[in-house]
Amino acid sequence: MITFIPHHVPFKSQANQGSFVRVRSLVAFVNSLPGGTVFVPSRRCFDYVSGLLLILAKVRFTKNKIILFSYPNLPFFDTNIINYFFFNIFIKLVKRLALRYHKKIILDVDDVPSISEAYLSKWPLPPKLLERRKIMEKRLFDIADVIWVITKNQAKIMSELYGLAENKFVAAPNGNARSKIGPSLPDEGKIRLVFAGAFFLTGIKEMIGSFNRLKTTRPAELYLLGPYAKWLKKFLKELNDPRIHYLGSLDSQSCEAIVKSCQVGLLTYDPNEKYWAIAHPVKLSLYITCGLPIISTNVKNIAELITQSRIGLVSPTYDMTAPMRQLVENDEMRQQMAANCAKIKEDYYFDTIYNKALELSLEKLGMRR
Repeated sequence: MITFIPHHVPFKSQANQGSFVRVRSLVAFVNSLPGGTVFVPSRRCFDYVSGLLLILAKVRFTKNKIILFSYPNLPFFDTNIINYFFFNIFIKLVKRLALRYHKKIILDVDDVPSISEAYLSKWPLPPKLLERRKIMEKRLFDIADVIWVITKNQAKIMSELYGLAENKFVAAPNGNARSKIGPSLPDEGKIRLVFAGAFFLTGIKEMIGSFNRLKTTRPAELYLLGPYAKWLKKFLKELNDPRIHYLGSLDSQSCEAIVKSCQVGLLTYDPNEKYWAIAHPVKLSLYITCGLPIISTNVKNIAELITQSRIGLVSPTYDMTAPMRQLVENDEMRQQMAANCAKIKEDYYFDTIYNKALELSLEKLGMRR
C-alpha cells in the first residue's frame, strides 16, 4: 500500500529525541502494512545523481500506489546551492512520475518546518537562506496530495503561509509507541515527578527551583531525564536537594520505564514563543499513555488538551510550586486525572494515530485499503 522514502532512519539511541521518534514510528507503521516498504538508498543520501536515479526508480516501479515522504527528513532538502538544484529536479520528476503512473503522494510534516523561523526566535536562519528554504517548502507542499501535520493549529498556519487548501491537511500528532515495559523503580510510597526532555528549554531552571521550594506532608522526588546540559550539574550542586535525581539521556525504553515509575509529568515551554502554540511534543503523549497527570506552562495547544481532557494542571507562570503541591498532596485529584489519561491514551499511540490519518487520507484520495 505505501512506500516510504526517508532521507535516513535514525539510530535506536536517538529514538527518544523529538523528530527521530516520529521517523522511526513511521518506519514501523509502514512495515506493518500489507506490502508496505521502506526504501533508504544510504544513510547520508549518497552521491547526488545515483541517489536521484535510485529514488525515481523506486517511485516508478513500486507496486504501491502511495509514496510517503517525511519532512524535514527528506532527500536533497538543504539550502546549499547543490542540494537546491537537485531538490528542484527531484520535486519535478517525482510529481511527473506520480501523475504518469497514477500514484499519490503523502507528505508527513514534523513540527519543525520553516514556519518555525517565524514562530521560534532561538534558531533564526540568515534571510537569504530562509527565503530559499521557504521556496523549496512551497514547491514540496504543492506536489503533495495529502499533508500530515502535528496539530490543527499547524495546518491553519501552513495554509495561510503557503497558500494551501485546508482540506489538504490531516492531523497526526506525535505519539508514543506501544510497549509492555513496566516501572523500573520500586514503589516506596513517594510521589515522583518527572521531566523527560531537553534542558535548553525556557523555564527548566524555574521548574526545578519550584520543586526545590516545595514543602509537602507527603514525601516527593523529582526525576530529570534528558541530554546533559553544562549548567545543570552546577545548578543541582548549588541546590543540594537529595530529592532531585538527574539520570541523564536514556534510550526510549529506559526512559519510559522511569516515567511509568512516576506519578506526575512536567512540561515547560515559553508562552511567548508562538511556535509552542502549534506543537504537540512527543513527551506529552508519553505522559498520557503512561497515565501521568501533567503540569505544564500555559501554551495554547498543550494547555487546551490538558484542561479539556482534565488530565492535569496549567501553571500561569514558570513557578510550578502550587500545582506541584496540589498533585502531590491530593491523592483523589491525582488519581482522577490518571484515570482520565487512561480514557484517552489509545488516541496517543503512534499506530492508532497513523491508522486514523491513513483512513482520512484514503477518503480524501478516493482510495481504499
